[in-house]
Amino acid sequence: MHLLRNVRLLSLGNLIRFVLIYLREFPSNRRFRRENPDFPVPPARLAFDAYASINNEYYCLLGRSQAEYWAGLIIAHAQGRLTRILDWGCGPARVLRHMPALFPDPIEFYGTDYNRHSIRWARSHISGIRFDGNALLPPLPFEADSFDCAYAISVFTHLSEQSVFSWRDELFRILCKGGIFVFTTAGDNGRDAYLFGHERKEYDSARMVVRRFIKEGKKHFLSYVSPRYVRETFLTGRQVLAHIIHPYPYADPYLNKHFRQDIWVVRK
Repeated sequence: MHLLRNVRLLSLGNLIRFVLIYLREFPSNRRFRRENPDFPVPPARLAFDAYASINNEYYCLLGRSQAEYWAGLIIAHAQGRLTRILDWGCGPARVLRHMPALFPDPIEFYGTDYNRHSIRWARSHISGIRFDGNALLPPLPFEADSFDCAYAISVFTHLSEQSVFSWRDELFRILCKGGIFVFTTAGDNGRDAYLFGHERKEYDSARMVVRRFIKEGKKHFLSYVSPRYVRETFLTGRQVLAHIIHPYPYADPYLNKHFRQDIWVVRK
């Protein structure tokens, strides 16, 4: 993967990988759709673009278990009644589609994503949630102080440092006072599992490590940050409620069994 990135052939390698995974998963996906005709699943290319797997059972079951974890995390840290929640970077709603059923009170749920094909699919197949597209950079189509909670699952991990700071400010803009922002970063586990020597030196110096040579916002555009960087640079002056290291395993169990991201909970 690293070699393909350096010789600018990562997109071609990604296409080949998609075809091989598609052929491997075809029988199980056909069986899942036959057994669950009322559970719409996204097209294979949308699923692969979002989380590098096209297994329909994974989309359903892991999406549901992740939603249960994130709903519990939000409820535990929310201050007062929740009325509006945003999934920023929702993709084809793998997690978001399960969220409304997990809260005791009626809540307005919103999802936005950079991939407008995912947004169009979600609008057509998932009811009761508002879906909007967003560009690579802010703004979002919402007024200030609009949400009690915003969460982002593996979104900052695919953005440049400039974009990360722009989105941090935008997400805090749309949060109500006392609202919470919950997000993930590729932290120490990513450092140990994937970074090379010179990258580890950058990481240990509390700098963001970015792997480029592919379009920003795509899953192979990768960024890694240490907890020190998050606290001292990214969240300086913010109220950190929780930093959960190696939390619930929401990495792809088919393709990436060992990599876990950190979760951060911050109050506005």
